[in-house]
Amino acid sequence: MKNEEEMKFPELEAVFRLYSHYDRYVSVARAVSEKNRNALAERFSLEPLGFMNVDNQIHPEAVLTLAAAPLDADIEEWYSGARTNFLTIGRMSPEKDHAKLIRSFVSHHAQEPSARLLILGTGPLLPDLERLIVDLDATEFVWLAGQRSNPYPALARCDAFVLPSLHEGQPMVLFEAMILEKAIISTDVPGPREVLDGQYGLVVENSGTGLEQGFNALGTAEFPSAKFDHDAYLLLARNQFTDVCVPTSTVSSLIEDQFEVVGRK
Repeated sequence: MKNEEEMKFPELEAVFRLYSHYDRYVSVARAVSEKNRNALAERFSLEPLGFMNVDNQIHPEAVLTLAAAPLDADIEEWYSGARTNFLTIGRMSPEKDHAKLIRSFVSHHAQEPSARLLILGTGPLLPDLERLIVDLDATEFVWLAGQRSNPYPALARCDAFVLPSLHEGQPMVLFEAMILEKAIISTDVPGPREVLDGQYGLVVENSGTGLEQGFNALGTAEFPSAKFDHDAYLLLARNQFTDVCVPTSTVSSLIEDQFEVVGRK
């Protein structure tokens, strides 16, 4: 939240001043909660023990269904022109740091001319990124393909998904890539580091050099390749929500209602 305040939304300070009226401050990942506590608790006189986390909910069936749809024809053509296709999906705003990604990929492409990078999304930095690609003479292998109503077929067909962000909470797109069993390269920031857990993707230094090393590592033994158990994750996330956000009296009432339904049946 402090990063968001510093990079984009200075008015968040007024929101933070309201936090003292609440009992709990729930972030979407443990590492993010710790970072928020360190940045906000003392500054706004908040109870440190009030900082907690509840992992995001996911919908594996929806991801798998949407990913099975036909791939857009222009993306199909783009993918067919490369041996290795890297993909990122995200809003083009400062914290996503697409410029770092593009520059690092240009360096990688000099070593691997058969690789291409597809970027899906739009946002305020789109014109700047378009100019950067032209200036770097990268239009043949880096493509800003815009916003797509269904990006999941592109995610399902890429060789690796890349998350180049400067900071993140708990990115849903990483879970979606994990559900689709894709290779993942992510910069080393708290939320993604916790999601990938050293098992589901390669976490690299948050720099152009780090990303380039990640590109080069694709397909090697260095790349983590564990299969994500989305059912186990869902159970954990739901239990976290019940423990942190649902009053004990409400849980007891829900259990009693279930017993009554069973009794009537």
